[in-house]
Amino acid sequence: TKESLAEFNSTHLIKFRDRNYTTQNTVFSFVGRLPFEKVVKICSKYLDKLTGNQTTHERLPFTQFEPFKLTKKMPFVQAHVLVGCKAYEFTHANRPAMMLLTNMLGGPGLNSIFNLSLREKYGFTYGVETSYQSFADTGLFNIYWSTDIQNLKKSIRVVLSDLIKIREKTLSTAQFNRYKTQFKGQLIMAEESKSGMMLMIARSILDLGKVDSLEEVLATIEAITPADIQEIAQSLFNPDNLSWLIYEPKEE
Repeated sequence: TKESLAEFNSTHLIKFRDRNYTTQNTVFSFVGRLPFEKVVKICSKYLDKLTGNQTTHERLPFTQFEPFKLTKKMPFVQAHVLVGCKAYEFTHANRPAMMLLTNMLGGPGLNSIFNLSLREKYGFTYGVETSYQSFADTGLFNIYWSTDIQNLKKSIRVVLSDLIKIREKTLSTAQFNRYKTQFKGQLIMAEESKSGMMLMIARSILDLGKVDSLEEVLATIEAITPADIQEIAQSLFNPDNLSWLIYEPKEE
């Protein structure tokens, strides 16, 4: 709020910096052609001057989530829908399968489940996407699309129907293998982004203390089964666990 923001001062900012930006959770990540020894030498020139500092505060468990449904009138031409739920933390064993499921439902491929239903079959939207973010102690899954107001309720029914199908019906082996092959191809292509690789390496070191090779990641994806996907869908996609944020256009 405006009131709470006005209460912040420089002391709050300095305390936040000292508590969170410490040498114990700092990683220098590099991707390039320089020999490793030279990278270490360059880093040592500047980073060896830093004074080591650590913090001992512990994160409190995240327990505040309560599913909700909120509809607001906004000055938009179309309706916008965001539906989501809690998902798995960064270290959870189901994280790779959750990433695959997210890609299957609304990834960049035109053959994603929601794209085939909402866009190709019914023409309710120009685009639909899903995302999954994992954190230290929890995760977030969400689905987003926009549609004309007259198609809002129908598009919601389609999304819920697709989620129910994922929960109740196991994918065929052939269909599932196509999704896995597509997802692995996207992971391989992602290696072309050097900045993305650099950030991935740093986060993996911070969160897991190691970096899995591309071969290890692909092997993990290959080991996922249709039953794994169905189990996750049954665990997360109960309609009672979903939260909804809907922006409806204001009537003129």
